[in-house]
Amino acid sequence: MNFLIWVAVALIGGAGSVARFLLDGAISAAVGGDFPFGTMVVNISGAVMLGLLTGLALGNNQALLAGTAAVGSYTTFSTWMLETQRLAE
Repeated sequence: MNFLIWVAVALIGGAGSVARFLLDGAISAAVGGDFPFGTMVVNISGAVMLGLLTGLALGNNQALLAGTAAVGSYTTFSTWMLETQRLAE
């Protein structure tokens, strides 16, 4: 069973990353400009999702899949830092 959980983490994490890429791209294309609005919207919406999931008091495996795999891959701090560096340049 433990192996299946980690397979699910990988699959859900991949889906969260693709969702981030698509939403970030759509917002950035619609708004334009130098400021990374797409990344900002993704990170704010991810924080709201994580807060809602925390309020549900999920079990360990459910929290791992929903919070870490889905929301964690959807909101990555490294992307925000890269975009901040690009903005500063």
